[in-house]
Amino acid sequence: MRPGRIIPIGAGILCVLALPGCGTSPRVADLSSRLAISSGEDIADAEASSRSSPVQLTAFEAAKSRNTVRKLDELILFQPAKYPEGAWQPAGLEFEDVALKSSDGTKLHAWFCPCENARASVLFLHGNAGHLAHRAEFMKVLQKELNVASLIVDYRGYGKSEGKPTIEGAIADVRAASRELASRTDREEKDLIVWGRSLGGALAVQLAAQTQPRGIIVQSSFSSLKEVAAEHFPKLAWMVGKDRLNSAETITKFKGSLLQCHGTNDRVISFESGSRLFKAANAPKRFLKLEGLGHNDPTPVSVILKVDEFIATLSGTPEALVR
Repeated sequence: MRPGRIIPIGAGILCVLALPGCGTSPRVADLSSRLAISSGEDIADAEASSRSSPVQLTAFEAAKSRNTVRKLDELILFQPAKYPEGAWQPAGLEFEDVALKSSDGTKLHAWFCPCENARASVLFLHGNAGHLAHRAEFMKVLQKELNVASLIVDYRGYGKSEGKPTIEGAIADVRAASRELASRTDREEKDLIVWGRSLGGALAVQLAAQTQPRGIIVQSSFSSLKEVAAEHFPKLAWMVGKDRLNSAETITKFKGSLLQCHGTNDRVISFESGSRLFKAANAPKRFLKLEGLGHNDPTPVSVILKVDEFIATLSGTPEALVR
């Protein structure tokens, strides 16, 4: 079986085998087997989402409702799952249930995943579908392999968090999560590392413009929400304001380090959109081009190794994974 091959190991589950250059390190070999992550991170594809989403209505029908016009981007964007769906007591992950409040008083739920002698504190912001329990295997990698303390939060309307999802609400929610992680790890918000995937990447950019964290990792995210709407719902895209999650504009305000990655076969958020976001960002920055990978493919070992280097550089600590 050739190195780097991605193979199915069950319904919706993929496994990434060891990549070239990883050598025979037991730690890295074990990591590749542990990166068996559900492929349901985000909407599977635009065609499937349009069949199940309220945005199937025509532009004329949508225009008849002022509320639909105002909230069209949120109908497209948010696909939450609620508790009790999912495995909420994952084996092998040490975590604490965290209750926190957003700035408007909305009650949120998060997992804090401690790590002894943590190299850094990482806030992970998930994509637009599911909830935090669907990311348990990924959180194990942060805790057990990358040796970082981490926190993952469910935005309002997701998992056990109360309320209904909105863009403004989600931005406020991740700020509350940033404060919580900083407090729990005795750090300032500027000392955190923020990792966001897809929608979470856009929220990471919004947060970074406010708090100026030490570094951000942006995975499979877009330059602007209007651009995504134009690609998938061209007849309705005029209803999405150009300032709605305009990451390419907002990222210019961030002065820290950026590590960004994007798959060339991404059908949900185009590689070109990710490239435009990277072009707008300030240095220091690094872009990882993931040949042949789609939006919902598991995070490959090659990315985890580069993240390990990124964290080591920012924290002034040795790399956690032996090559």
